Amino acid sequence: MRIFTKKSFEFKNDSGDSVITRPLDFIDVPDWAAKDPIFGWGVADGNITVTETPQAEQAAGKAAKK
Repeated sequence: MRIFTKKSFEFKNDSGDSVITRPLDFIDVPDWAAKDPIFGWGVADGNITVTETPQAEQAAGKAAKK
């Protein structure tokens, strides 16, 4: 899953794997990252945008420049 983050986040799973994002960056994260409560909170407050299509990625990039 490809996402855009406005802030730095660390997602963890039950196996101890983790993924760290950087502010104002696009990153491919494993699907299990969406199960981390922090992911849901980030989406809800607008700091994480799921960019599954090129159009969504373009929109997130434009929003970051504002």
